[in-house]
Amino acid sequence: MEKVSVIIISKNEAPNIKESLKSIQWAHEIILVDSGSSDDTIIIAKEFTSKIYYRKFDNFSSQKNFAISKCSYNWIFSLDCDEVVSDALKQSILSAIKETRGYSAFRVKRINKMFGKVLHFAAGRDFPVRLFKKGDCEFVQPVHEFLEVRGEVGGLEGELLHNTTADIKTEFEKTDAYTELEAKWVLERNTRSTFLKIFLYPIAIFLKIYIFNKGLLDGYQGLMYAFVSARYVYIKYLKARRLFKSLKI
Repeated sequence: MEKVSVIIISKNEAPNIKESLKSIQWAHEIILVDSGSSDDTIIIAKEFTSKIYYRKFDNFSSQKNFAISKCSYNWIFSLDCDEVVSDALKQSILSAIKETRGYSAFRVKRINKMFGKVLHFAAGRDFPVRLFKKGDCEFVQPVHEFLEVRGEVGGLEGELLHNTTADIKTEFEKTDAYTELEAKWVLERNTRSTFLKIFLYPIAIFLKIYIFNKGLLDGYQGLMYAFVSARYVYIKYLKARRLFKSLKI
């Protein structure tokens, strides 16, 4: 009988992680990789799994690939601390690992919620690869990581519920942390952080989300999602430009 491991990485996720872990109690194994939580994250996690590892954080892909290396089973599901697996998705996962039909991985439909409201338009079509065979996939990119798949990719029924930031303060804190990694990655790829990118890219992102993706139909939350997405791009390239100048001094 095929079994499934669930991997999850964390740091100071006490407000979110319990609901996330409750949604995967059916998993045959839960692997948690923590990067030094100072809140109750580990205390909460111990209610659900004994397989808890510490790894100093360097980037998101490395953390998740390390988690993969600790898995006992061939099938792995990757979950973030602010995500919840619906009952329908659970059943689809368990069915898929029994009858894989030659697939190496499967996409899921992710429903994004921001500031307490589901974004029906602003977040666009979101179908990340989350269920995969060990050895056929690995995470790439230091931030906004994704699975690189060697083989065919199928689709799962059900939904993955993504409870993104609940308030603007948390969103700004996340942006500050993520853009530090993004700025370094921009330089590593030898991408120039021009004034065009700093000022025009954010405008383009805002218009894409709010107008072309019809984010305006999501009301205030759609407007805020477009704003914070544009702000993210602006800060990323601004930090990259500053970092480049500091390295040349």
